[in-house]
Amino acid sequence: AALESKKRQANPRRAREMLRQIQLDVEDAARDLRRAQKEEEFARLRLEILQDKHWAVLSVYDADKATQFVDETLSGFSQQEPAARIGETIDEGANAGQKPSKASKEKDN
Repeated sequence: AALESKKRQANPRRAREMLRQIQLDVEDAARDLRRAQKEEEFARLRLEILQDKHWAVLSVYDADKATQFVDETLSGFSQQEPAARIGETIDEGANAGQKPSKASKEKDN
């Protein structure tokens, strides 16, 4: 009978401890949520400030045209400057203008 009584007393104690832990977890989650909401609010405000500050540039900026311009510029540069060729390995660039080796002649045949 005494053992039975201890089990009953332990269960409510254990339940209260579990409830306390759950409440602490909820409070932590609520605090994290409030912090994230404040960070989002700050980021939105900062974005508005930047947009207001740079409205003239943003009003004429076209990302597709800018990308095309950069691609054309890099392409023109790589055609004019052999050292800037994009995608060419060092070996290919180093061997350009050299006579093919005996091994490469055999490989081609």
